[in-house]
Amino acid sequence: MKGQFGFEQIISLIVFISFASYIFYVVFLQVPIYRTEMRNEELRSEAYQISELLINDPGNDADWHKPGKNLNRLGLSNEVENKTNYVSMDKLNKLNSTCYQPNFEGYETVKLAIDTNHQFSINITGKNCTISINCRPPASIYRSKASSEIIKRLFATDQGSCYAELNLEIW
Repeated sequence: MKGQFGFEQIISLIVFISFASYIFYVVFLQVPIYRTEMRNEELRSEAYQISELLINDPGNDADWHKPGKNLNRLGLSNEVENKTNYVSMDKLNKLNSTCYQPNFEGYETVKLAIDTNHQFSINITGKNCTISINCRPPASIYRSKASSEIIKRLFATDQGSCYAELNLEIW
């Protein structure tokens, strides 16, 4: 009886192929979900790093907001007092004027200064004072975002008892 398959062997082979196919099917269903979660985690991490840089770093040069100084790395922290979550109002005003340059040159300047490859939107709103900064890319880029991450942080300013909220969205 050489070369003959028994009924049990055929059933075992069918069960094995079915089980292996099911395992491959389940794994391939999970790969896109895994990739999406990895991208979201990367975005979340970079958004937090940028928000930390903005709020708790004075920038490079620390007095970049003064006339004649270069903006190499953006940071809004007050370079004199050096307190955590304490932002210079002069730097906020300079960021606002930089963002509103024509043809979105200001957005590109800020993007280079925070050194990111992703698109972003910075929205700073005063809670008990008049601060309103909205630094975002052109509408065509802003509408094309697939998935994004948003970081919200509160900070105090060196203008009396003024505090504000930073909303940083990255995609």
